[in-house]
Amino acid sequence: MYIEEQSKPPLPPSPTSQKLKHNVSTNSAYFPDTEPYSVILMGGTTVIIRNIRDLSSVWRNTSALSYDPFTSRMLMAFGITPHHVRNLYKPDPARLLSDKQTLERSLLSCANPKKLSYMHLQSQWFKTQLLPGEHLNGLLEAYPVFLSRFLDISLLRKGLAKEVSSFKCDGADTSVTLPLGRFCRYVLAQSAFRTFFGEELFEIEPEFTRIYQRWEDASWKIFYNFPHFLAPGLQADRKRVIAALAVYLDLPESKRKNTAWIFGAMNSELTNLGLPAHDRAGLIMMICWAINNNAHYIAFWMFAHILTNPTLKASIESEISACFPSPTSDQGCDMEKLSSACPHLNALWAEALRLYNFSTAVRKAVDDCSVGTKIIHKGDQVFGPVRNFHLAEGVFSSGAAEFDYTRFLKNPKIRQAKEYFPFGGGHTLCPGRYFAEREVYLLVAMSLRRFEMEVTTADGDVVESPKVPDIRMDLPSLAAAAPAGDLFVTVRS
Repeated sequence: MYIEEQSKPPLPPSPTSQKLKHNVSTNSAYFPDTEPYSVILMGGTTVIIRNIRDLSSVWRNTSALSYDPFTSRMLMAFGITPHHVRNLYKPDPARLLSDKQTLERSLLSCANPKKLSYMHLQSQWFKTQLLPGEHLNGLLEAYPVFLSRFLDISLLRKGLAKEVSSFKCDGADTSVTLPLGRFCRYVLAQSAFRTFFGEELFEIEPEFTRIYQRWEDASWKIFYNFPHFLAPGLQADRKRVIAALAVYLDLPESKRKNTAWIFGAMNSELTNLGLPAHDRAGLIMMICWAINNNAHYIAFWMFAHILTNPTLKASIESEISACFPSPTSDQGCDMEKLSSACPHLNALWAEALRLYNFSTAVRKAVDDCSVGTKIIHKGDQVFGPVRNFHLAEGVFSSGAAEFDYTRFLKNPKIRQAKEYFPFGGGHTLCPGRYFAEREVYLLVAMSLRRFEMEVTTADGDVVESPKVPDIRMDLPSLAAAAPAGDLFVTVRS
């Protein structure tokens, strides 16, 4: 989970913001100072934030600058009834509950002293689930079990044979050649969905992950408000995902005992508010978008640099070896040690988040206000691109536009720089950062322990001096950037 507003549904900015995202550095040549500037697009004003002081001001001003207009628009894009969307933003939602018994047991009343709207209260629930504590521990106990299961040559063959056009195996269950991006995506999605929903979801729809990922491949069209007739596949797959989730959410709790606390709480309270299963499933599908759409890209970039840099690979393999209980084991990894005692792995993670993070802070002005010297009028959109700050040479030294994991080894303090905020900032600091880190770290560690991995051609031939792909700049992203091309890797037991 990497988008700046992760404690709310992980939704994109408007299409115009997506177009602006890759042009801010160019525009800065015309506006050489760091004051905010405005552009007029399609009759609306977008204000570009360019210094960290002003961005901090945007984060703090929660009364005049709101994220709610974006989330409410996208809730309806996921098929949630407009009437219910309006109710989700009403303060003191306990007033909407139907009977005394529901009122007495609902989190909307008994755990909502500030009388927050459902959507804002849900943000607190994400912190309860994903910040260190009992509920996060439950996820971290389940995830390695599923990850170990899907890091299997035979399952990789079976699971990816339908999805990739170039796919080679050796006739035995000892090796397979496949695209690195698909490997990361398949293993993480299969493991994460089961971690949050259990096997019960796959008993309802065995192809849930494949259908969801096919939808995700076309989900960029949502940024541009494609009408249904121009994106029939997108709509058909969305309906299938929501249909499966709706059946799942209507199961009695006794038949879905492995549901993560957050989704159980959401389902219960949305039911209390009168949302039908279809609408509940639509909201939860948006959360799934965040769980899956960013981790696999960051994992790809980390693997790409590991597998094309023998020195880095050797350092990381040495570090992770100390996190397993024996020299030959590939299970039982000490996740706390993996997170805190692997400096090269930590530096690689930090640099991948710095360079490949295309998230953005977006707000809509719901009242007149000011940011620095700039007057913001009601209706204006405010746009703060994370990557523009992450490329600041004054903070990250010369060559900030290039990948160099050693910058975080040489100067670990730059992690504390105000200009480095891969998980957002202020009250919107992403609570999912703890699970996301461990999710990706463990994928890297278990893969390198269990397999020999080598960059090859699609036919399995050795590639001399393989290179990391460029960033794909023409595809809108929620946060993590996609590669312009894939790397084929041969994975051997």
